[in-house]
Amino acid sequence: MKILFLLQDIPFPATEGIRLKAYSLIKYLAKSHECHVLSLGDSDQERINKFVIEIPQVKLIGVAANKVSTLRLLCRKIYNILHGMPPSFATYQSKAFEDLLQKALNETEYDVVHYDIINMAQYFRCAPNIPSVHSPNDATSLSYIGKAEQETAFLSVSRFRYLISAFFMRVYEKKYYEKFSVVHVVSPIDEEYLNRLNPRITVRVAPIIVDNKYFITEAHRKKYRNGSHKMITIVGDLAIQGIVNGLIEFVEVTLPAIQNKHPTVTFRVLGRNASPKIKNYLRERPNLEFFEWVDDFIDFLLATGVVVIPDKAGTGIKNRVLQAMAMGLPVVGTPRAFEGIDMENNVHGMIRSTPAEFCEAILQLLSSDAARRQIGDAANLLIRNKYSEDVAGDMFQKIYEQAVRGRSTGAVSTGKPSLVLY
Repeated sequence: MKILFLLQDIPFPATEGIRLKAYSLIKYLAKSHECHVLSLGDSDQERINKFVIEIPQVKLIGVAANKVSTLRLLCRKIYNILHGMPPSFATYQSKAFEDLLQKALNETEYDVVHYDIINMAQYFRCAPNIPSVHSPNDATSLSYIGKAEQETAFLSVSRFRYLISAFFMRVYEKKYYEKFSVVHVVSPIDEEYLNRLNPRITVRVAPIIVDNKYFITEAHRKKYRNGSHKMITIVGDLAIQGIVNGLIEFVEVTLPAIQNKHPTVTFRVLGRNASPKIKNYLRERPNLEFFEWVDDFIDFLLATGVVVIPDKAGTGIKNRVLQAMAMGLPVVGTPRAFEGIDMENNVHGMIRSTPAEFCEAILQLLSSDAARRQIGDAANLLIRNKYSEDVAGDMFQKIYEQAVRGRSTGAVSTGKPSLVLY
């Protein structure tokens, strides 16, 4: 197949969810298919060059800048809202990108076009007759509803912004998702939500692909086992309020109870995108090490005894949970943390809801090498069997094959799903 990927950012370095999904997917498909990439984003030539070096089979068509003035961006958002479109589309509207896209479509006959994340779906109007895979990962409106619920102030600007975005995302999903050959999500929960929203949407589920580098050798794991049982680590994007809320509850309620039983335990937080307020809060806490960035994520995480994911909100599969499980580490998390992962509680990980339940589970793991190893080994095997490149990658390949075979409706849409104001 010839596949054209339309991305909102160059997927390298693969340090966060959106980049990581696209990077792993393209890396897998490029082994047996001709993959072309057209991306929005900055003109960081070093980053672009490294992406091409990492996956040399890929043809990078171009990278189009999408920077505009604050006033122009505001005008675009207002225009989109007045026309019933998600306001976030405004950030990703680019005449330069569309010109590159039209040129690529004129020069090459593609079997399928991949529209990554909801903000790229607006470019469907440029290729309505070509089989299409739209991969928003989550039901985006459902994700925004969850974010709104995590805002502590009921009348906050952020809460209002999330609810407005959720409304317009839901309108868009309901009206336009049926036009795509296939819509891909990573979780059955998102699949069910979109099917209820509009039964005519062809939704398929495929999990995030876990890079083989996370399936580390036993010798590498043994290197860190001495002393690691005394360390707890939390990882997450601290720009997400649902993650922040769970972290703060853990720090203020669960951690003191654990430290009463294990005074020597070390607690670390690896959190990017934290606000100055959250950074100060974490740095002022006793017995807590805060990191905004580490050069070697695998070595950093391997040095821990228990990984804790106390997320209060979020949809779809969490990359950081899959990665920790692949590395053979025991993970204790909320139901939201394990959402979408086909795992058995207390076998592949420990699902807990309250601070008391978290405390009990973590104390159990901290006091038993055998318990940590048993859950870690089971988690590693689960991810190998269900989320590795060969397994999850093959599921993605079948999605593209279905799109090429034809939409379930048997017809190709010629509708235009969005307007663009340059």
